[in-house]
Amino acid sequence: MYIVMKQVFIGTLLFITGSLSAIAQTTPMSVDSSTMKEDLAYLSLKGDTIITTETTTTVTTTVVEGNDTVLVSNEQRELKKDDYFTFKIRKPFRRNKNPHFAGFAMGFTNLIASGTMHPSRDISLIAGKSFQYDFNFIEHSWNLRPDGLAIAVTGLGIRWNRYFLDGYNTYLKESGLGITEVRRDANSWRDYKSSRFQTTFITVPLLIERQFGDKQEFFMSIGAVAAFKLGSFSRATCYDHFYGTKSKVTFNRDLNVRPVNADLLFQTGGKHFSLYARYGLFPVFEDRKGPDVHSIAFGAMIPF
Repeated sequence: MYIVMKQVFIGTLLFITGSLSAIAQTTPMSVDSSTMKEDLAYLSLKGDTIITTETTTTVTTTVVEGNDTVLVSNEQRELKKDDYFTFKIRKPFRRNKNPHFAGFAMGFTNLIASGTMHPSRDISLIAGKSFQYDFNFIEHSWNLRPDGLAIAVTGLGIRWNRYFLDGYNTYLKESGLGITEVRRDANSWRDYKSSRFQTTFITVPLLIERQFGDKQEFFMSIGAVAAFKLGSFSRATCYDHFYGTKSKVTFNRDLNVRPVNADLLFQTGGKHFSLYARYGLFPVFEDRKGPDVHSIAFGAMIPF
């Protein structure tokens, strides 16, 4: 039995060898396999590795990109010595699953005036103590390019702004006419410390994000963020030297803060850290009901 199998194997090998010799003799121009391996085996085109496997007269091209393998129309063609060929590559559609909105952000915030205002509406802040905090817990994206490097991003988050007022015994309060003003307590026996104005918003972004690198290591995004007010108040810590007491005083809980606002947001960074800058497109307070000021902020974010 062993002898019979050995004879069959030798016969098959001789048949294949003879067939290849016959093909080589009928080929008009021979192909140098060593040259093909050197020149065609590994080419680079826009980050894609092109691996060619050759026979005596044909070449089959396969594109390998990450974990995806795409045949280029099963392209086979006759090769001649020193021949060159070109083809188009259709990259596979990749859904981007790595937008950059969800995360925790913290930055400095301030209020800038749109023009000259009455002293009663001129807000001056302690820039080093005024902060903005964002906790973005939902994000979603859509591809704008088949390769997933350009995407549209939306999501849901919550934002807290804490503005600390500068100036002796100053605080925000609505007047009898319902207009939010900056006031000052002239009583010498009372001191207001940590006088602040705080707002809370639900945020919904619509951003265009461009990612760079083979593994999307770097990104830039820009767009608008809608903000829907949840609440606002003005509060200060009061020291009464006459009675020797300390208390927290809440002056107002609405303050005519605009119920719906929008910001222009720019972000840039990497997978684990990014920077942002934000500008309020509309005044913080409703028209003619408070200081004509816009909110600005810049800081850092740690994406989830």
